[in-house]
Amino acid sequence: MNETLKPCAWDELVVDEMWSFVFSKAQQVWIWVALSRRHLQIVAFHLGKRDLESAQKLWEQVPWPWREGLVFTDGLKTYQALFEERPLQHCRCPKADKQRFGETSVVEGANNALRQGVSYLGRKTAAFARSTYWLHMRLTWFVHHWNRRQADKWN
Repeated sequence: MNETLKPCAWDELVVDEMWSFVFSKAQQVWIWVALSRRHLQIVAFHLGKRDLESAQKLWEQVPWPWREGLVFTDGLKTYQALFEERPLQHCRCPKADKQRFGETSVVEGANNALRQGVSYLGRKTAAFARSTYWLHMRLTWFVHHWNRRQADKWN
């Protein structure tokens, strides 16, 4: 993800996860995404379970400048555990909260673009990933092109 633009002092992250499967719906996989709020670029993603270990692996992939800024997430309790030692950095925005409504909408838009751009992720589709390796490769390709397109908008 070397096409990401450098963050400015007020750049923030929005983190979310989305469900998919590999080979059959019994083999669930969660795609964790960290998105720069300013540039709308995906700065990190991780395939795993919907648990703290996967959230930590995503966080380890986030480049240093973004690791210091404010992070917006939905109401998943895993995020509270992830930011337990740095609660002022975490801004929890549950979808039902009317005051903070829309704070995570940019990452929801990116998730929608992922679903449209990677055929494996379509909700009702005959195409599906036959291995985690190929799902990861397709996501890497998509993220590369997504980030380049977002960078072109700023140049």
